Amino acid sequence: MDQLTVLSVLCWIVWWFLFKDDPKSIESIALIIAGFAFNGLLALHLWVRFVILPWRKRNSRKE
Repeated sequence: MDQLTVLSVLCWIVWWFLFKDDPKSIESIALIIAGFAFNGLLALHLWVRFVILPWRKRNSRKE
């Protein structure tokens, strides 16, 4: 999860400082897609860690 966080933040910082002036270039579009991919994977990991796994643990105790 730490790696996804670093990659996501780094991707958006690089995009902001190097490519925000030309958002239609292929490099800019690639960084935007990579940033959204890292953010999406990080969101899924956080969802599983803090919602799904505790919910499963709680339900397995009841049964």
